[in-house]
Amino acid sequence: MSTWLFDLIAPVYERLAHPLVVGSPAHVLELLQLQGTEKILDVGAGTGALARLIVERKRCEVTVLDASQRMLDQIPHHPRIHKVHGPANSLPFHAESFDLVVCTTAFHWLTPHQATLSAMRRVLKPGGRLYLQDFDKAGLMGPLLTRSEELFKQGAEYLSRQELEPLLKEQGFEGRFVLFNLFQYAYIGAKAL
Repeated sequence: MSTWLFDLIAPVYERLAHPLVVGSPAHVLELLQLQGTEKILDVGAGTGALARLIVERKRCEVTVLDASQRMLDQIPHHPRIHKVHGPANSLPFHAESFDLVVCTTAFHWLTPHQATLSAMRRVLKPGGRLYLQDFDKAGLMGPLLTRSEELFKQGAEYLSRQELEPLLKEQGFEGRFVLFNLFQYAYIGAKAL
């Protein structure tokens, strides 16, 4: 995935694109049901809106990882937010480092998906949880997403729930899908023991 587009829009992303693309971080926070002590990895974190909300409301430590340094540069300093520039398919962290891995509306960029899921599983502690939220290729925006990728060839690979589910099982995750909004699903699962 090329980061030039994200580098370009980083200064305005949170005001313009984030509300339309990601939706409500508060809704995500509700689905996460955090205890407040978790060590969290936010993959494809962008400008860190979810991480900031988590540390405002909970005592969690959040590591935000993104391939665009310019997106990470938009995140204000906070003692419990740790910024890491790097790729999602080889997460530069020790095995079993995190209680929770979240990825909101970025998974379609994180190809090959199997490598990304494998890396996510590796960094999760035994029984650690995974939260994935992304656009559903089989949903209302599916045809538009597919056509957009055909035209602009940015490297996105959108998956339907039916396509993602076997990949999650193959990589050792157990969980369930919920409808996040009319365009996106959310997967809430855990690393199978």
